[in-house]
Amino acid sequence: MNQQIQKSQSELAMTRIQLQRNETNLRILKLANSEVSNSKQDHVWESVGKIFLKTSVQDYSSSLKNETTSINDAVKALKTKETYLQTTLENTVQAINKYVGKPSS
Repeated sequence: MNQQIQKSQSELAMTRIQLQRNETNLRILKLANSEVSNSKQDHVWESVGKIFLKTSVQDYSSSLKNETTSINDAVKALKTKETYLQTTLENTVQAINKYVGKPSS
């Protein structure tokens, strides 16, 4: 059971790190989208690997919205995973406490 606790704790920590990264990416996408929509330009330069491509503002905004939707879906899945891992961890700790005879707090 100790191994189960350690495994759940490490997975929970990794899930929280992934959530933080995705939330940071969402803030960056939101900022980029607002900057593009507020600009008076018809085209933007989009970085693709080592080159830049001239892209229309509408296409670029559309790709930003698609990426935002994708990240939001990932955040939902990670929050579900986080809840599952927290529940697993709490249940494991309660089982150990019950087995050892310590009262749960």
